[in-house]
Amino acid sequence: MVEPAAAGLGIDLTPLDRYEPSRAKVCASVRWLLHKVREPIPEELCDPLSTDHCGEQQLKPVLSHLLLSQPPYAQAVPGRQAGAPGDTASLLQLLNKKGISVRTEQGAVTETELSHAPLALKAHLALVDALMALAAQDTLEQVQMATEAEVGVGAPWENALLFWVNKVSCYL
Repeated sequence: MVEPAAAGLGIDLTPLDRYEPSRAKVCASVRWLLHKVREPIPEELCDPLSTDHCGEQQLKPVLSHLLLSQPPYAQAVPGRQAGAPGDTASLLQLLNKKGISVRTEQGAVTETELSHAPLALKAHLALVDALMALAAQDTLEQVQMATEAEVGVGAPWENALLFWVNKVSCYL
C-alpha cells in the first residue's frame, strides 16, 4: 500500500502495522548485493522474496542459486581492496583481517554454511552485513575528514563514520 503523502514521490511505504522487519532486512541486504553485482537490478529481482505453496515467504530460487556461488560476494568487495578474494574462505579471511567478523547468533559463519544447500539465509545475511561494513570502512578511508576522528591508535571505524556524519550535519 502506498501512503498518499508518498504517492507523488514514487516511494512505496508500508504502514507500521504491516511492517515486517525481517522481510525488510532480507530485501534490503539482497538489493544491496544485487546493486553491487549488476546495475540496474532486473525488475523480476526487485522483490527478492516469493511465496511458496504453503504461504511462507522464501528467497526466489534464482537468488538462492546466486548466493550459493562466489561471484556476487567477490564483486561486492570494494575496489580498493588488494587482491579480490577468489573463494569464500579468502573472503572470510579478508574480512577477518580488516577486523570485521561474520557472525550469526549461533557463532562465526563458516565456508561450509555459505556453500551448503539449502541456503542458510542467516549466514548469507551476516556475510552481506560484513561486506556493507567493509564498504563503509573503504568509504571512510577515502574521506579525508574521517582521519581527524582518530582519537588514538585503533579507534573503531564506527567512530570515524559518526564523526563524518556529524561534520556533514553541522555543515548542512
